Amino acid sequence: MWAVVHRSSLAVLSVIVVMLGACAGDGTTTPPTGAGTAPATDSPTSTATATTAPSSGSTETPATATSAPVAPTAVATSTSCEAVGSVDEVVHEFPLRLTSEIGADIRTGSHECFERIVVELQAGFAPTPDGLPGYWVRYADGPLTLGQTDDQFVELDGDADLLITVNAWMQTFDENTQLVGYDGPTDFRPTGLQAIQQLYMLDNSEGVHTWAVGLDRERPFRVLTLDDPTRIVVDVSVG
Repeated sequence: MWAVVHRSSLAVLSVIVVMLGACAGDGTTTPPTGAGTAPATDSPTSTATATTAPSSGSTETPATATSAPVAPTAVATSTSCEAVGSVDEVVHEFPLRLTSEIGADIRTGSHECFERIVVELQAGFAPTPDGLPGYWVRYADGPLTLGQTDDQFVELDGDADLLITVNAWMQTFDENTQLVGYDGPTDFRPTGLQAIQQLYMLDNSEGVHTWAVGLDRERPFRVLTLDDPTRIVVDVSVG
């Protein structure tokens, strides 16, 4: 009886030992598998994320690096301007085209690559059409003489004289002998300019007026015209 029970107990114990051995094997295998797989899977993901961050960073860095050099280049371009126009004379329907326009104003301005002279006109009372009159812009090739004289000389500041002649009175008298047209100074020195040093109304007679512009030196220039009101614009290069 004891032997049977003993054998039975041994059999039960053997089964329990086998079962415990089997359970112990699953418990040991699964965690390493899980632990090994999870880090292996996360690691590439982390690497991909890490790769994405530098990739994004490297994409922005060249843009930043590119932007930095571009700014100085733009500044260098803006400060080293190309010459505006040329030193050759500019003639437009002078002396043939006459209109009723008379002077209204003359002014100067400063721009990045040039300095500007604007001769502004207004409608007059002469029985001729309105609109742009003939003009002639050129460098003087000798001493400046006042008006129609040949013995009254004018010396302007600077080393070059640019002449702007327009087929229009700058100022004149109307039928009531009232002075009309431009009523500002006829000799002035603008401030804050590099090239333009002095403006002087050299002549205003027989329906034609001439402004002499004293420049620091001979420079290229261009001539533009604008409407409403009529304006003759001379840009002097400072590039």
